[in-house]
Amino acid sequence: MFRSSKATIKSPINKISRGFIVLALFALSGCSIFNQEAEDSRLPAELQAFDNALSVETVWKTSIGDGAEGLRYSLRPSVQDDVLFLASSNGSVRALNASTGANIWTVNTGIVLSAGPSTSTNKVIVAGNNGDVIALDTKTGSELWRAKVSGEVISSPGLGIEQVAVRTANGTMHVLSANTGTQLWYDEQEVPTLSLRGSSMPLVTSGVVITGTDAGKLISFNAVDGGILWERLLGLPRGSTELERLIDIDGPIGVSDTNLFAVGFNSRLAKIDARNGSVVWGKSVSSYTGVGLGLSNVFVSNSDDHLIAFSQESGSQVWKSEEYQYRQLTTPTPTGQALVVGDMEGFVHFISPSDGKTIARTKISKAAIKQAPLYANDMLYVIADNGQLLAYKITG
Repeated sequence: MFRSSKATIKSPINKISRGFIVLALFALSGCSIFNQEAEDSRLPAELQAFDNALSVETVWKTSIGDGAEGLRYSLRPSVQDDVLFLASSNGSVRALNASTGANIWTVNTGIVLSAGPSTSTNKVIVAGNNGDVIALDTKTGSELWRAKVSGEVISSPGLGIEQVAVRTANGTMHVLSANTGTQLWYDEQEVPTLSLRGSSMPLVTSGVVITGTDAGKLISFNAVDGGILWERLLGLPRGSTELERLIDIDGPIGVSDTNLFAVGFNSRLAKIDARNGSVVWGKSVSSYTGVGLGLSNVFVSNSDDHLIAFSQESGSQVWKSEEYQYRQLTTPTPTGQALVVGDMEGFVHFISPSDGKTIARTKISKAAIKQAPLYANDMLYVIADNGQLLAYKITG
């Protein structure tokens, strides 16, 4: 099935990076980027001393080779059972023992990888900057199928039992058969002339595909035929310039029972009933890094890198921390003992989920951390933009 509304094809110049947004904010506030006072007002916060209240042990570390420095690729590791899957922009995909780091298999796909891996019990899906989508066998790494979509893929594919949903940088979502790679249907949405570089990972679950768009909408599709079940504009564009009117939904969408939690840039954070798209509650929050769910809260790093915790039930603010202002934080990752974020200088910060205070800190690299830390099977995995990966155990 083909669904289309008038689409504007986005060339790379239309997709602007987070660094450019920081510079653009100077102009939007009426300041020259060469004004020292304005520049100083956007400088990353200095790291503050704290009382260490958490023990973090490095269990193993490795390098996946070329990372994705400055490219804003979505190459976050994934875990299936006790296997950690990694992808590198140099084309390699690796399966490691998640507990020890021992190599199980390595495959060279022969392309520049820009998204993935997404995993199920039997498949690993990766995608490239020229529109290639590749499925590998989780046990052996052997190629199951290879497909082509309409453009660069910069968000991890959404993977369900029967479907794979792939969003491209030109605003098209392709839904493929998970078994063969054959295209089942696709959808084109009208996109703004200017948008942030990034795309929200589609959700494929319970017979539906849900995606956030560059125009600030959440849309739920029937996974089989692409019929639109509902669509919801997360927030209205405001301001007089294209930069001010950006309302992209680029970060991860949280799922809890029948509820979705999504946040957009220059928009709001909302709890939405996934069955019909109705808004349960909404809060004025701007973020391009999405949400983390845990301990009955929804955690957000806003556009100024303030960490905020809201109650999932009521939407009331639980706490807010401005300690890491302008340090370009990742999406927050909740664990049992801490909220974990990476930053622009390769630091990993462990935050108390109850009050927002720092309780531990470590540094993995001089390179930035752009991918959200991954927590699985009581292990924490953090990867830097230069391909350095560390596996941690939070011991108390």
